[in-house]
Amino acid sequence: MRIRRGMAAWRLAAALILVWLAGGAHAAIDPEVLSPVPKVQDGRLAVKTDRGEGELPIHVSRDWSRPQPGVRRAVITVHGWPRRDLRSGGYAAAQAGEAARGTIVIAPQFLIQADIDAHHLPDKVLRWGVNDWAIGYDAEAPAALSSFDALDAILTRLADKRLFPDLDVVVIAGHSTGGRFVQHYAAIGHGQAALLERGVHIRYVVSNPSIYLYFTAARPKPADAACGKTDHWEYGLGGALPRYARQPVSPAALHTAYLSRDIVISAGHGRHRPDRVPAGYHLRGRGPGRDPFRARRAKVVRGAGRRPPQCRDVRVRVRALRVVRPGAVRRDSGQALKVRLD
Repeated sequence: MRIRRGMAAWRLAAALILVWLAGGAHAAIDPEVLSPVPKVQDGRLAVKTDRGEGELPIHVSRDWSRPQPGVRRAVITVHGWPRRDLRSGGYAAAQAGEAARGTIVIAPQFLIQADIDAHHLPDKVLRWGVNDWAIGYDAEAPAALSSFDALDAILTRLADKRLFPDLDVVVIAGHSTGGRFVQHYAAIGHGQAALLERGVHIRYVVSNPSIYLYFTAARPKPADAACGKTDHWEYGLGGALPRYARQPVSPAALHTAYLSRDIVISAGHGRHRPDRVPAGYHLRGRGPGRDPFRARRAKVVRGAGRRPPQCRDVRVRVRALRVVRPGAVRRDSGQALKVRLD
């Protein structure tokens, strides 16, 4: 009952914020994003750096505190903006059948303060700003730890050969805002070294993100002045980068490293709704031609949605390595992930 009352209060607060945002230049935030999650993951992972420590809610399909011989693949699934689509890994494993044998599925959860308050979680549980976790910014409490630090902690656990002696492949997959998280981590993440030194292959699956990171200021279409900050993080490598990013930042070096990685882009036809496109979606971080994830065997597929009124009226197309049939990409991204489990 207490949680329900807390959720009702946050829905009211979200509605008030939406009224305030309606007169602004940016698209309103979905009330579901601002409201508390109905469920918090059952496990906890300690995340610790020289900046402090905290606990990340997480669900793991096997007991990874004990050795797991025979596990050859780890799949890490990153949820979307509302933080409640937590079943994609299990769904994908069920759909993949025999292909999922010997797989451990890991689903972290990046909470916000509303979740902490509604579920009366202890102070040591990490919480981020509503949008900050998706692009690597530091947590608001209990320590200034990046959401990318949290992913590093997961990769460090998987790199422990005593726990995972037979591990061959790690898949980091995200849908929608989770896809944005994965693509940005693929660009600046630096927690992969121990796995790569073991010869473990890492694949990044980016499914239907609203924004892609560009490595230069070039865009397929010139941006109107009203769009602004087209080369600032999370659209580019300028502006206020996360503290996590190693300094000095070399766009050329990051771009070279990025292109050397196994990055799969999946785009579902009809996935985006024209009335739910975030501000700056087209001219800041998305477009045809020399896009940031240009890759081998790329296909050009239909983009969707109209750009916000303050930006030039252009249609976009997306390059993708994998095109999922219309309607195949579920909200929990299980179908999109399944294609990489075969």
